[in-house]
Amino acid sequence: MRMTKPVAVVTGGNTGIGRAVSVALAEAGFHVGICYVTEEQAAKDLACEISGVAVYVDVSDEASVKDGVRQIQEQLGSPEVLVNNAGIQERVPFLEMTTEQFDRMLAVNTRGAFLMMKAVVPAMMNGQCGRIINIASQTALLGRSEMVHYTASKGALISMTKSLARELAPYGILVNCVAPGPVTSGPALSSVKERTAYMASIPLQRFAAPEEVADTVRFLAVSGDYFTGQVLSPNGGEVM
Repeated sequence: MRMTKPVAVVTGGNTGIGRAVSVALAEAGFHVGICYVTEEQAAKDLACEISGVAVYVDVSDEASVKDGVRQIQEQLGSPEVLVNNAGIQERVPFLEMTTEQFDRMLAVNTRGAFLMMKAVVPAMMNGQCGRIINIASQTALLGRSEMVHYTASKGALISMTKSLARELAPYGILVNCVAPGPVTSGPALSSVKERTAYMASIPLQRFAAPEEVADTVRFLAVSGDYFTGQVLSPNGGEVM
């Protein structure tokens, strides 16, 4: 049965940036479908907190994506907003990086977004409206040592965003990208010294809170009517 509120789907919506986005969109008046692959209880607790639904979705698996989107559509309705936030990250020296590690990174970070968009775009096209927001990374804009596979996956996501924005504009669907800098909820650096040095290299000399990234996502989901094919990068000035 169709709910009265608009519907948003957030992949990886139960932890870190995804959790902050789920909360921000709920506060903005959306019913939120939280897609999770780990920390099931955290996803269910959050869904209860924001009156959303939590659904297991392995974004790298097409059957899982189709089933998860179907469950959300049945419980909440067709999504007007999709936030592709699910992703993995690791640091591996290039010559030590295995083909399996490279393929897995792209399967989750890039192919996963592709599969999610394929699953929700038909209904958006029928409704002649929709917002897709892909979470990339500022590392795709400047590169990062020992993260060739990660930066490749996020760079591809930015390019895919721009191409799809052109293709879907005639249907009233806006496709944008948020490329955050380092976030306090992100993977820990190897040492306090490395973390301190990294923060000192950022003009604002701190990492972002997940809620600050979520504010950018909420803007694109709720306002930003003249934004499509854009990359917004809350990064404290690391990339200018």
